[in-house]
Amino acid sequence: MRTFLTLLALVTSANAITVAGAAEPAMPTGGLAKVAPYVDDSTRVVISVDLSRIDVSVMLRMLVPSLPDGTSVGADLQRLRTTLLAAKIKDVYVLVSLAELPQQPWFLLAPCPPDLEPAALFAQLHRKWPVWLGRAEAQTVRRIDRDDTGPMLFIGLEETLKRLTHAPFPSRPELAASWRAVEGAPIRILFLPTDDDRRVVEELFPTLPERFGSGPSTVLTRGLRWASCGIDVTPKRSIQLIAESADPPAAEALQLHWTKLLAGLVLPSGQSRVASQPTGSQFAGQIERLVPDVNGQRLVLTLDQPGKGLAALEDFLATRPVAQMVIGHYVTQQLQQLAFAMHNWHDTNKQFPAQANYDGSDRPLLSWRVHLLPFLGDEATTLYRRFRLDEPWDSEHNRSLIPEMPQVYALPGSQVAREGRTCYVRPVGESTSCPARQPIAFRDITDGTSATVMIVEVDDKHAVVWTKPEDWTFDRADPAKGLGGHVPGSSWSVFCDGAPHVLEETFVDPKQLKAAFTRNGGEPLEFRRRIQGLSQ
Repeated sequence: MRTFLTLLALVTSANAITVAGAAEPAMPTGGLAKVAPYVDDSTRVVISVDLSRIDVSVMLRMLVPSLPDGTSVGADLQRLRTTLLAAKIKDVYVLVSLAELPQQPWFLLAPCPPDLEPAALFAQLHRKWPVWLGRAEAQTVRRIDRDDTGPMLFIGLEETLKRLTHAPFPSRPELAASWRAVEGAPIRILFLPTDDDRRVVEELFPTLPERFGSGPSTVLTRGLRWASCGIDVTPKRSIQLIAESADPPAAEALQLHWTKLLAGLVLPSGQSRVASQPTGSQFAGQIERLVPDVNGQRLVLTLDQPGKGLAALEDFLATRPVAQMVIGHYVTQQLQQLAFAMHNWHDTNKQFPAQANYDGSDRPLLSWRVHLLPFLGDEATTLYRRFRLDEPWDSEHNRSLIPEMPQVYALPGSQVAREGRTCYVRPVGESTSCPARQPIAFRDITDGTSATVMIVEVDDKHAVVWTKPEDWTFDRADPAKGLGGHVPGSSWSVFCDGAPHVLEETFVDPKQLKAAFTRNGGEPLEFRRRIQGLSQ
């Protein structure tokens, strides 16, 4: 728990210009009064959304320009918004808490009509519940009726509901102060670190890790009180960040640290820029436009004013390290889901699936991706039952199912995913984890499952129709051909042990790539020390 507390405190400090210190005496008013009784000492983030005043597509383009086409986030959010508004739910509050870690760290509260039937509402949401919000089956949906808040819709874990209804919580005065700082914004994000967070960070990290800007941790812990982010998308796009520190010198020290942190995110130490990144004065100008002003003991950054426009933020978010983090989040989930399904297949069949099944004439019919569907959830299983397994992938019937490619096969950033083509393929070859005709088992991977690639990302040119029995042929003479491309210099993969990794700096070392793609060559995999583990 202390590890999670430390990491969340650091992330909050680094990413949100979070500041903390002595709390201000204040009482919640307006809409905040309804959610304040549920904010306890374990709450670190409160997100408020006025559903009637947001445009999902505009919001995503503004906040996550690195989010590639082919992801379902926009459609998921729009579906949630439409369903909740239809149920006469206008204001939604998402609370992020440490209490339920390492399980689901968030829960949703929303003022609702007194006659709302939560089960009926969630039945509508459940059919298309976003995977990135956690398992739908794990959610408890209930209406909480309290005199001080009125009826509230709750969606979250059963343990969370019991905790919220067990006893009243002491007030968090900084909640009202941070709320008022971004008054009127349809989206408000409040960051609320505690004294415990600061104490743990100072004890465990007297000097901040390099990724958090290095230097003494007191620049964050002794100068931080709270931070707010207000976001508007219509009619005018704007983002405002406000962070309050203990005094003006602490605010100035934090401003310098923020500048250093921004530069480190865009250009990590020792890493060269790629062609799409800003250089020289353009790079310096980008950083300058994203540095908050010091106004007394507050840091203020408004991204709609001349010289500090949203374009600077979009440029920053489009840089390679940030884009890689955004894409990597979704790729990690997909690769782990595929690896888990492959392992379950192995548990059932005592071997991994072959590249394809064959008819009596030895003709390949359907890809392993089709046969894996029963191990990828109920919807995928339903789709699997619609295939004619004794017909080839391009028969009239099976061809009609290509557009229904499951989201798990749609790599974020791929421009061909909408055509039913996937960039997730297996390396095919006699000595790889996927021989063309003969399925293998764990015992055949003598180099070790943690040293052998199971599934790898290829570029759009080498993408394949997901139902077609086609993958990526491992070429010993050119083992990097066709790999990656959606983030320059990188190729995502998952190894046979189920661990996702992004291969970097290995394309210049064919011997090491050969070692990664062969299962029984006995070669040492030295480049693993230079592989960035996405799951870490």
